[in-house]
Formats: sequence, structure tokens, C-alpha cells
Amino acid sequence: REACQEFESIFLYQMIRAMRATIPRSDFFGSSYGRDVFESMLDEQYAQEMSQTESIGLGELIYQQLSAK
Repeated sequence: REACQEFESIFLYQMIRAMRATIPRSDFFGSSYGRDVFESMLDEQYAQEMSQTESIGLGELIYQQLSAK
């Protein structure tokens, strides 16, 4: 189950990053390496929280599929 939850977290992280890439960037705060690192860490935390609360349920579905065989 833990591996399936981690897979869900990685999948959600990639999805959040792809969603963020579609949003036009504002230069209000400026562009820097620090901002990029912060956004990456924030996206990773969002993904972990979403997978732990099972709000999507992808990890559980994968676990059920793998344990059925």
C-alpha cells in the first residue's frame, strides 16, 4: 500500500507541475532560482497531502489491481 501511495504522490506532483506550467507567470515577485525551488517544494507537499488523504484514491485503485492478481 505504501508503494502505491508513493506512486500516487509522484503522479500528482507531475500533474500539479504540469498545471502550474499553464499559468502565466507574474513578474511581481521577480523570477529567481529560489522561487523555482519554493514552488517545486510546495507542489511536492501538495501532492503528498493529497495522496495521504486519499482524496483522489489512485493509490488504492492501483493496490486493488495489483493484489487481485
